[in-house]
Amino acid sequence: MNRDMQGRECLRGTGTLQAAARLAALVLTSIALVACGSSGNRHSWIDGESSARSSTVASVNGRPISATLVERVTRQLEESGKDDDRTRVVDELVNLELLAQHAEWIDLDKQPNIAASLRLQRMQTLANAYLAHKSEVITFSEEDLMAEYERQRAATDNAEYRASHILLESRDAAEAVRQRLENGEDFAQLAASESTDPSSVSGGDLGWFRAGSMNPEIIEAVKPLAPGERVDDIIETEFGFHLVLLTDKRDRPLPAFEEVREQLRESALRNALAEHVEALRDRASITVVD
Repeated sequence: MNRDMQGRECLRGTGTLQAAARLAALVLTSIALVACGSSGNRHSWIDGESSARSSTVASVNGRPISATLVERVTRQLEESGKDDDRTRVVDELVNLELLAQHAEWIDLDKQPNIAASLRLQRMQTLANAYLAHKSEVITFSEEDLMAEYERQRAATDNAEYRASHILLESRDAAEAVRQRLENGEDFAQLAASESTDPSSVSGGDLGWFRAGSMNPEIIEAVKPLAPGERVDDIIETEFGFHLVLLTDKRDRPLPAFEEVREQLRESALRNALAEHVEALRDRASITVVD
């Protein structure tokens, strides 16, 4: 039987393919993670742990399936709430290994798109492993975390606003209501009688809001105002044309340093890793071909 026929023979029976498909994503991820330290051998990153044969739980044509790989897949299945029966995991890993070997025997791994996918997977796995390693050795002092806290506090807009609005369907309609406001008519009464927004029943009250939770056009318009002042211009948004009155303003209290210590460390770590990647790029010889 030639290698192409062997490959086709392996694919007979839908049961094997269905079983392989159920675990494919988890298994591929696990294999790559286990093999971060391997190099040289064409199949070493697929083997899992070729150097740790004492922990082999099965082998397919002499290629081992490691206990580490089985445990990783079992744990991932358990975390995702799926059946984590170890015997079934081993059996389906055997199926996948068998399919992978036959794919190699007919040189599918040499096809450009498949070779690129395998290389990308290896790159991502090693890059993630390296970042995880760096994350373990980078430390931050109390002063570092406090500096990050102050940086974030200075960059945080903690202002909250309360406003009322009158929503109209056209600029002409909004201009007509604006003139009535200029003539001294009550904002809440006009909102109740003229606004097309459901907030009209409460005099146009929008409640408390802050940057990021309200249309940016309205946020920018009320920022410089004092409570009781109305936005002079008509504000156009995707919802229509607004007349806006700022009714109150306050500063939202920020969490204390101790409450966000872990989040601060994560933020500082992300920044440190980004800086490290930039430093690596600066020292590397990189050529991009147009």
